[in-house]
Amino acid sequence: MRKYVIIPLMLTTMFGIFSCAQERTISQQDWDETTLISYDFTDSSTPPEHHRSYHIGIDKDSIRVRVYSYGNMLLHAEFPSSQEILDKAKATLASQNIKMVKPSEESLICGGTADAVAFFKGEEQKAYFSASIYGGVGTLSMNGNPAAAFHQALPVSIETIIDETRGYMGPAIDGSDLVKLVTAAEAKPRFTGGENALNEFIKAEMDRITVPRKMQGTVVVDLMVEEDGYISDAWVSKSSKNEILDECAVDIVRHMPPWRPGRRNGEAVKMTHSIPLKLMLMPKK
Repeated sequence: MRKYVIIPLMLTTMFGIFSCAQERTISQQDWDETTLISYDFTDSSTPPEHHRSYHIGIDKDSIRVRVYSYGNMLLHAEFPSSQEILDKAKATLASQNIKMVKPSEESLICGGTADAVAFFKGEEQKAYFSASIYGGVGTLSMNGNPAAAFHQALPVSIETIIDETRGYMGPAIDGSDLVKLVTAAEAKPRFTGGENALNEFIKAEMDRITVPRKMQGTVVVDLMVEEDGYISDAWVSKSSKNEILDECAVDIVRHMPPWRPGRRNGEAVKMTHSIPLKLMLMPKK
């Protein structure tokens, strides 16, 4: 029974927030004084064996991740952080114009997903700002996606962390092996935000490109990722046998934002990496 109590508790909490929510923005002084930020993603739309929710908390010392299934914690992991990582996450969130607003009059939808953010000054228990959105209704207003700031801070994708819990329902796994994985002697470069973010970027780039006719195929591109994550070079290592498709694949890679650089002995290093791009390009009407 314990695994299912989170839904009514969430609904009660959400209604409580709705009833007393006041519009509020985060000031520059608030950002400057923030010592901890947290993000919670809650999914109540799938059965327990598939359902996953998670919490990410970031301060200057650590990044803490918890994975849940209907209130039952399946995994906990802690990664090293720094003031630079915290400041970068805060800057990303600040650019999204996050506000707490009065909720609309729409009825709360049962099921679906919830996003919640919270910001703390000083002691972790004292949040100065928190807002949520559930089923399309809530107190959170923003220009972007708050999850991105938290995902970018992780040294391994949230999908990789969640995958560790697939087919497992508890007790909680100690995620120290994940920490060892990403702090090993050598770690490959990774697209910031993980594989889902990479796929979304490629899809958006495919929509940008104009070709004379429908083209599809897979191109393997090698890229050089510098110590700062920027891509300095890219070339085809396995052709699709279509010159235009190959050129488009390289162009897509060259437009990518900075990656998480490869690491050797704990230090960021220049490193090559290969990625397969499955492309389907369509002529514009």
